[in-house]
Amino acid sequence: MKEWQERIRLFLRSRKKEQVLSILLVTAILLLAFWPSKSQMDDAQGEAEQSQPVQEQENQEMEDERKNLESELKRMLEQVDGVGLVDVAVTLESMGTKTVEKDVPDSSSSSSKNGGGESEKSENKTTQEETVYLEDADGTKTPYVIRQTMPEVRGVLVIAQGADDPRIVAEIKEAAMALFHLDAHKIKVMKMK
Repeated sequence: MKEWQERIRLFLRSRKKEQVLSILLVTAILLLAFWPSKSQMDDAQGEAEQSQPVQEQENQEMEDERKNLESELKRMLEQVDGVGLVDVAVTLESMGTKTVEKDVPDSSSSSSKNGGGESEKSENKTTQEETVYLEDADGTKTPYVIRQTMPEVRGVLVIAQGADDPRIVAEIKEAAMALFHLDAHKIKVMKMK
């Protein structure tokens, strides 16, 4: 430690005062430029807090959609003669997509100047997209969705009482293929115990 202190003293003595002040000033400016301010830290924390509830909401929506697909398939298969009781598991690749309505006001202005045989033309165009929101009676705003695609199903598992009959297994697979646009190898039908 004393060795470093001695090196710093020798360095400072060998330099002129202006050089030392310049070095200190540059160091202070660099520290101020790269030191995160309280507002930057608050912004980063706020973004993290905002993205977390959005991510949790998307996960909950995906889980709800998965359960909805499972219960609908289960309800339909239990109505088929010979299938019996059924348990269904569906895995989703993605939640699907939602396209929201955007309001795109377009404004433009142009001007021209003539002076001394020279003409100058200036055009200014501004386009700004804004999401269109629906406001509920309680004041909650939700984006106006104009198009929504269904979630992409990765695979289906069906456990059925009647799965010991190959004809029933084939019908279950065909039903899942038709409903979810899946290949046969992504559907597994098993016998319930």
